[in-house]
Amino acid sequence: MDGFIVSAWDERPPGRRIFATGRLADGRSFAIAMRAPAPALFVAASVGSAACSALARWQPELDAAPWASFDGRALARIALHRGRAGDAEQHLAGRGIHVHHVDAARASDALLALGIRGPVSIRGGTVTRGRRVDVVFVEPELAPAAIVPALGWLSIDVETARDGSVVAVSLAGCGGPPEVLLAGSAEAPGVTCVASERELLAGFCERVRVRDPDVITGWNVIELDLDVLARRCTAHGLSLDLGRVAAGAEVRTKRSG
Repeated sequence: MDGFIVSAWDERPPGRRIFATGRLADGRSFAIAMRAPAPALFVAASVGSAACSALARWQPELDAAPWASFDGRALARIALHRGRAGDAEQHLAGRGIHVHHVDAARASDALLALGIRGPVSIRGGTVTRGRRVDVVFVEPELAPAAIVPALGWLSIDVETARDGSVVAVSLAGCGGPPEVLLAGSAEAPGVTCVASERELLAGFCERVRVRDPDVITGWNVIELDLDVLARRCTAHGLSLDLGRVAAGAEVRTKRSG
């Protein structure tokens, strides 16, 4: 079964599972839950065996493959099948063994190691029906794929009053015709009026979940709209609950350069 992974993330608090969601070629939304690769430490090759002996409680496994740093120094990679990599690093430091790098178990790294950059082939594992997605794959086998299914795009636009409160939100794209939620009164096609900002925000989140987009876009969605929605939801004791997991959305920005 082929599809496209839209988002992938690590278990929180940090654990040994990774998750992903996306869209299948047949149009259904999906989620994946699978074990994350074991975290690993890199030490000088000359002390690899000694480091393994010191890390017995972390169930270490010394990688037989040769590794090297960018400057050509021989390294040993030690996978940790138990415990936290940070604790193991401190334990080795206390014994005079320097850790050159910690290879954390991250979802993005796990997918890249499989050659997956979006398009994915999903085989095997346990298949169940999801609560916010159509199908959930547990511990499947993943491989790169060539097919890129059509994704669901939803464009939003937020209008605010001078005091910063949200007075209207428009939605256009997947999952239904264009619509506007308005805190106030008006009579126009496609406009739904509500009594308060709180009701508008709750209604907006519900509309997004029903439309189930893969991508949310808009003119100011990164620099303004999502930040405003998150702040105003917090002010009303609401969760910005938009996605395919039952949790509030986190607004993160990363500047290039």
